[in-house]
Amino acid sequence: MFCKLLMPALVLGLVAVPAQATNVLSNPGFETGTFNPWTISGTPTVTSAQARSGTYSDPAFAADLIKQTFGAVSTSQITEVSFWAVRDGGVRPLHLLL
Repeated sequence: MFCKLLMPALVLGLVAVPAQATNVLSNPGFETGTFNPWTISGTPTVTSAQARSGTYSDPAFAADLIKQTFGAVSTSQITEVSFWAVRDGGVRPLHLLL
């Protein structure tokens, strides 16, 4: 299963809940200051510009790709899939593929 995203100013969380909320993504808000372990193509950058709830974001998303592969999660354990994005105009597409 993978998560594939094209969007500006990205913060993402996928929550699987057996008893307590758990994020199945590593470094979901780029809070390490890098994209690691996300797979990227294009020229995305991690900066403190437009950070929402943490310190970092990817504020200048264009035709870049960011994706992360994670282990299978039973659909009965998923209570929420959420992300936050800011679009600065234009017609750039926003894609979330689960």
